[in-house]
Amino acid sequence: MEANHYPEEKEKAPLNLKTVILIVSFVVNIVSASFVCVIFLENRSLTSEVAHYKNLSEFYYSLAKSEGTVNSSIKIVGVREKDPYEGVVMVAKIELRIGEGIPYVGTQPAKIGTVLQESLETAIIVAKNTLRLPLKDVDVLLTIKSEEEIDIVDGPSAGAAITVALMAAIQNQIINNNVYITGEINSDGTIGRVGRLLKKALAAAENGAKEFLVPPGQSKVNGIRIEEYLSQRGYSTVVIEVSTIRHAYQRFTRSS
Repeated sequence: MEANHYPEEKEKAPLNLKTVILIVSFVVNIVSASFVCVIFLENRSLTSEVAHYKNLSEFYYSLAKSEGTVNSSIKIVGVREKDPYEGVVMVAKIELRIGEGIPYVGTQPAKIGTVLQESLETAIIVAKNTLRLPLKDVDVLLTIKSEEEIDIVDGPSAGAAITVALMAAIQNQIINNNVYITGEINSDGTIGRVGRLLKKALAAAENGAKEFLVPPGQSKVNGIRIEEYLSQRGYSTVVIEVSTIRHAYQRFTRSS
C-alpha cells in the first residue's frame, strides 16, 4: 500500500514547489511596487514642500523689495438701493503691510457694513489655506472706492472678488480688469450664491467686462440666461459659472 501512495506524493511535489515560487514572486512584486509607491509619494511631498517654501520666500521678498507693502486692485459690482435698483461698479484695493496680522476695512466715501468686514476675514482665511502662506505678521487693508454716491457698502457678494485680489497681491500677479465676478466666499473656498445678478451683470458689461463670473447654477435668473440678457442689450460679455476660488483666480490671472 505504501508503494502505491509514494508515486502520488512525488507527482504533487513539483506542483507545490510551483505554488511556492508563484507566491514568493507575487510577494516580491507587491513589496517592490509598495517601495516604488512610497518613493513616489515622498518625492511628491518633497516637491510640494519645496514649492510651498519657494512661494513663501517670494512673498516676503516682494514685501521687502517694495519697502514692506504690496497691493492689488479689482473691480467689484454691487447694487445701489434706490428706486429702481441699479448696478454700480466700485474698486476694491488690497494692501498688504508687515505688521501684526490685523485686517482693516475702509471706504471712500461710503461707510462699510459688518457683512463686508466678515467677507474680508473669510477671504484672508481662504487665501492663506489656498496658497499655504501664513499671514500672521501681515496686516491686510481693504479699501472700497466708488465714484457713485453710495451711503453704505455692505453684503457678501464682493467676497470672491476680494479673495482674488488678496491672492493676486500675495503672489504679485496682475489681475485682468476685463473679468468681473460676483459671489460670496465660503470658508472652504467655494463660491456662494448671491442676488440681483442681472443688475450687476449689466453694470459690469457697461464698464467693459469681457467675462462675468457667477456662482454655480446662477448663469440663469428666473429662466433668463444672463448672457442672452446682455446680448440683447448689445454686449458680448461671456457669463461663466465658477464653483471654487481656484477656478475664479485662474480666470482672472491666466492672461497676465
